[in-house]
Amino acid sequence: MKRLLAVLALLMAAQPALAQADAAAQKQILELMNRDRVARRLMPLEADAKLTEAAQQHAARMAQSRAISHQFFEEPSAAARIVATGLHVDLVGENVASSQNAAGAHAALMKSLAHRANILNPRFTHVGIGAFRDDHGDLYVTEDFSRKVAEYSVPQAESRLLDFIANLRRAAHARPLPLVVHPELEELACAMAHDDLISTVKVRALPGVSTTVVFTASDLTASPRPLSRLKDAPGTSLGIGVCYSASAPRVIPVYWAVVVTYF
Repeated sequence: MKRLLAVLALLMAAQPALAQADAAAQKQILELMNRDRVARRLMPLEADAKLTEAAQQHAARMAQSRAISHQFFEEPSAAARIVATGLHVDLVGENVASSQNAAGAHAALMKSLAHRANILNPRFTHVGIGAFRDDHGDLYVTEDFSRKVAEYSVPQAESRLLDFIANLRRAAHARPLPLVVHPELEELACAMAHDDLISTVKVRALPGVSTTVVFTASDLTASPRPLSRLKDAPGTSLGIGVCYSASAPRVIPVYWAVVVTYF
């Protein structure tokens, strides 16, 4: 009987702690964070629903485990969790903390150089905050940061590159080049992402290629610098292939682009 009780006690101890969301603490932390940013003439961070959901899930896991960590066993990394929300971002970060209350958690993070740097990073634009209490009342906090960039589908990205090239050639008084659709260019762009290698070797082997430009870009709001090579490049037509993808060492997806002119 004693043996059975011991087994039951071990099983009970192994159960995860209960976690309860603390919406008031979550709101207070955002206010404290933005107060400190504005005091330093930085733009306040905008709360993002997808980032908030990711942060809440991780904070709940910390409260259930009664431990702070950026990555628990079999859990994706912080960057992977943020990317999994589907947001288009080019910069991410995460803070985690445990305290008795929101003010204590924020104060502790501001005393840490690395965590303070995230809170006051002028490049971050959005944040998601999760705040959960364990069954002892301790508060566990996750802050997920990102810099959001404009979202474009692959066809939209290709159209933007086409417009950028047209504007460059117009400014250089060069002849406009009509677009010719070649699906293999997109395949080559995705192959570069798969290999995590920017290379013109396979592109230059295509028949009729005159000028080749390959590059990656996280943000297509402005014209990528490599396109300037095409402002007066010779040719009779233009081909564009884009693949939006992460690669083995790169968790954050980027646009992989192949642009060519044809004889």
